[in-house]
Amino acid sequence: MERQELAKNWKLLWNNEFLETEAPFSMYGDLLKHHEIEDPYDRDNEKEAYPCSREDCRYQTEFDVSGRLLSCRKIWLRFEGIDTLADIYLNGVAIGNTYNMHRVWEFPAEKLLKQKGNLLEVQFHSPLRYMEEQVEKQGSIPCNGDTVDGFCYLRKASYMSGWDWAPKLPDMGISVRWL
Repeated sequence: MERQELAKNWKLLWNNEFLETEAPFSMYGDLLKHHEIEDPYDRDNEKEAYPCSREDCRYQTEFDVSGRLLSCRKIWLRFEGIDTLADIYLNGVAIGNTYNMHRVWEFPAEKLLKQKGNLLEVQFHSPLRYMEEQVEKQGSIPCNGDTVDGFCYLRKASYMSGWDWAPKLPDMGISVRWL
């Protein structure tokens, strides 16, 4: 079995700029690292950072593949974790979408890979807008005053939507991927 980790050379497209990063990564972590936001865990900075979760964001990486890997009969693109709502594109072709942060995702890749210049894109969709849409469609489910209404409609770590001890910062990002 051949494996190739795709942890390097990632970029976040934010405000029409590419911000460099490496996996694992998250939108809030990358925005903080590139001084786009103040530390959301310090003082009241959470309130300034929170609207970032209302925006969609795109991560991408370019990579080459060895001839040995390309000769494999089956090649799977494996994500150990994607947080949470995302469309996955390989070389401009949609290969799947995700809706659950608590699982591994795999997509067949052998028909789309080439030896040089592959482009992998992960288009994340706003968790806040999704939660608001679900509340509008299905109604509010009373929980507590410390969480974002509608968090229970999304398979995502609940604490990201606030808690008595956690800020309201519904993040987006991925952990390590493999071919």
